[in-house]
Amino acid sequence: MTRKTTLVTLLLTAATLACSSLSGATGDLAATETAIAAQVMTQLAPTQTPNPPPAVTQASDLQPPASPQVGAPLFNPFQNLTVEQESCLKTAWGDQAFQEITGFQRPPVSDEVNTMGDCGLELPPPPSGTGQPGGTGSAPGGQPKAFKDQTYFTTSSDGLTWAEGTLLAEKASVPEVIYTTQGVYWAYWVDFTDVSGAGTEDIGVARSADGVTWEKLGTVNFGDLGGMTPVDPDVMELPDGRLRMYFYDISGPQGQNSIYSAVSSDGITFALEAGTRFTLSNIYDPNVIILPDGRYRMYLNMQDIVSATSSDGGLTFTKDDGVRVEKGSVPGAIVLPDDLVRLYVCGKGISVYKSTDGLNFTVEKKGVIAIPSGGGIICDPSVTETPSGYLMVYKYNSGNQ
Repeated sequence: MTRKTTLVTLLLTAATLACSSLSGATGDLAATETAIAAQVMTQLAPTQTPNPPPAVTQASDLQPPASPQVGAPLFNPFQNLTVEQESCLKTAWGDQAFQEITGFQRPPVSDEVNTMGDCGLELPPPPSGTGQPGGTGSAPGGQPKAFKDQTYFTTSSDGLTWAEGTLLAEKASVPEVIYTTQGVYWAYWVDFTDVSGAGTEDIGVARSADGVTWEKLGTVNFGDLGGMTPVDPDVMELPDGRLRMYFYDISGPQGQNSIYSAVSSDGITFALEAGTRFTLSNIYDPNVIILPDGRYRMYLNMQDIVSATSSDGGLTFTKDDGVRVEKGSVPGAIVLPDDLVRLYVCGKGISVYKSTDGLNFTVEKKGVIAIPSGGGIICDPSVTETPSGYLMVYKYNSGNQ
């Protein structure tokens, strides 16, 4: 994305802690930025006794969390860098500084913090009332660049050649789209419109009868979530016509991450389903399809694209061996009419991979959605089949203030 919603929330939390400790500080903005950056690294430093991962239903299906390395933080904001973000940071910092900062040998200085903003990883400004000036990487009016993600939609007759994108929503990231058997298009996204701090993201929703004109319906109503904050929505139509949303809880403990689900009969009000669907270290961005044999397969972002499979209607997933796409990010999968699986992945734009079994993928076409000549980040593809071809939603961030 981009900036991953997970990374931004980690930085939000760290920035809040930093601002609390700096509330009495004075000095110019650059000094404040450097102090915040140093405090971020302090908050990310390893502890002697890491918190245990949350309990899960089937521990035998999970990989044990890796032991923290010497000098590495338990919660690493750089662990899910996209290819675009890594390239952006290395270009601006140089390889040596990149290794030092991402290896937590030293904190970033003020200019390097600003570069994190330009590459989609900036510290958002501190919450109101902290008394701290400005914020790193702020856009005019004090709005952080991390909130400059925009969701676009585009169409294609073959899924490989796409029309120019059209803006769907501002302050909108990790979008999802589905065309249902009722002939209705639904779009969802992580909505930053009213974000006031970590764990306050919403899921925006829009509906369309033709995939061109969209009616924005506000945000999804989840009812009682028990303190969870859903992000990274993935929506699929169940055999009975209801919609199921898979999502990642960004308010939960980071590191050993869980994917949950909720169901809806109207596309707006979702009821949480009991239990977790899947848990694994450092996973985000679930995307689920129904395979031709009736099993469900979930693709996930974990620096590489990995997958898990369910034989009980998408409720319990077991990790598949190996990696689906190396160095890919934020997967979007569909099953084609010939039963092949097509996987859209971001990394220097959006590229397409194809598979006969949904496990072993080969490149079909690189750069089907390319980064504009002016730069920025394009990521978070979601594709659905339509009567006339295909419709995609994706995220764009220009990287500009």
